[in-house]
Parts: sequence; C-alpha cells; structure tokens
Amino acid sequence: MADRPAQSHPDQFPDWADLKGAYRFFDHPEVSAKAIIAPHTKHTLERCAEHPVVLAIQDDTHLSGRINREVHTTLAVLPDGDCLGILDLHPFKHVVVPLRETRAQRQ
Repeated sequence: MADRPAQSHPDQFPDWADLKGAYRFFDHPEVSAKAIIAPHTKHTLERCAEHPVVLAIQDDTHLSGRINREVHTTLAVLPDGDCLGILDLHPFKHVVVPLRETRAQRQ
C-alpha cells in the first residue's frame, strides 16, 4: 500500500486472497489508527525519557483523494531537530461551519 498509495485497493492487492485479507483487516472493529500506531508511540515515549528536553510539535494534515480526511499529528523532536517519533495521531473529519452559526444552532 505504501508503494502505491494513490491506487485502489484492488490495484494495490492484485491477488484475490490478499485483497480479501486487507478488507477483513480494515473492517475489524479493533483496527484504528491509534491501535496501529500504538507500538511506535510506546517506543517514542521510551526514547523521549532518555532526553532532558523534547519538543512536542503538532500539525494538521489534509489527506486528499478518496479519503478526504484530516490527521492531527504530534511529533517528538529534539531541540537539534532530530525526530524521535510520533507521540499522537488523531484522524478527524473537518467540518465547515457556516458563518455566524452557533453551537446551539448546530445541535
């Protein structure tokens, strides 16, 4: 998938068994961005503990295409610019609020 992110799943997984396995994986209730990134986040926190100062840099990224979602990411970075890894990853869908609409009107 990482080699061909713009292609459809059938193009990414030309073998039927692989495609079916991918769909089963995506549809599993325990599969989420947080669950997939959890081992990496754990190791990032361990690396952070080895340094006296770690910067937590946050960014929102738009994933275009069929996904059309946003991802809020927090990176652990040393003051010299070395990246230790991802501390948090939060996918969300951007909501465009009409001008002057209040929260009470939206509910």
